[in-house]
Amino acid sequence: MLSSYTESYTYTVADVRKVMDQVRADMRMAAESSGAMTLARVDSIMGDVTKYAENEYLSRLLIRLLGADGTTLKAAEYEILTDAGMLTASHAGNMMWPRVTGTSIVMLVTTNDAYDRMDSASKDEFEKTLSNSWEATKAPSLAHLAAIADRNYVSKAYGVKKTSYA
Repeated sequence: MLSSYTESYTYTVADVRKVMDQVRADMRMAAESSGAMTLARVDSIMGDVTKYAENEYLSRLLIRLLGADGTTLKAAEYEILTDAGMLTASHAGNMMWPRVTGTSIVMLVTTNDAYDRMDSASKDEFEKTLSNSWEATKAPSLAHLAAIADRNYVSKAYGVKKTSYA
């Protein structure tokens, strides 16, 4: 006798928000430890990132600590997964970044095909809901940093795989 088992996972906006709250906790740790961004600014930016995620437009998120000369000193990259139900969930953390004079934190949102296929009017309407302006930019090279598979933040089938760079 042959049998098979299939397990499918779904997620809701509440699951997306739960995962994004863990990313927000990371961002707040990085900002507070480095002194490179206020917590109010973190919350404003993460509000926008959460909107991208809730609307299923987010593919990746990159947070970088830049030195005074613009060099990336540390980074964390979050890959968005919509089939993450089999991953083991972690707690937020590992974002104690150095406090160095002249540093800043920069975030890069990478949108997915659903966002890229939207017409200009739809994109404009969505962008009106955001608190910050986001510019198109090319992802920087992180080749000079060591990549470490760090953590997974998961709620039902929605999750992120975090890679840290140091």
